[in-house]
Amino acid sequence: MSTSETLVRVIKIIVGIVEVLLGLNAILKLLGALPTLPLFQFIYDISNPLISPFSGIFQPILLGERFVLDLTVLFAMIAYLILGTIFIKLIEFVFSKK
Repeated sequence: MSTSETLVRVIKIIVGIVEVLLGLNAILKLLGALPTLPLFQFIYDISNPLISPFSGIFQPILLGERFVLDLTVLFAMIAYLILGTIFIKLIEFVFSKK
């Protein structure tokens, strides 16, 4: 396996993990999961630093007393996906010149 293939694979794994964590965050908020439960608190603790660069872009939409549609999380998911794609294309471009 070449260096570029390894780098691309690593980036895809990292982006995949980030997407899963952010997706779980969004689903838990949408379903009104109690953030005090240890498993959910763990997911929030890991995913919130990934969301923080985008905080304040959108206001969360309350769908009842506990259910929240957080568009910031969805925006972060799209942004990380685009960023990962840019890195992959950049690696492919750099290594194709050799």
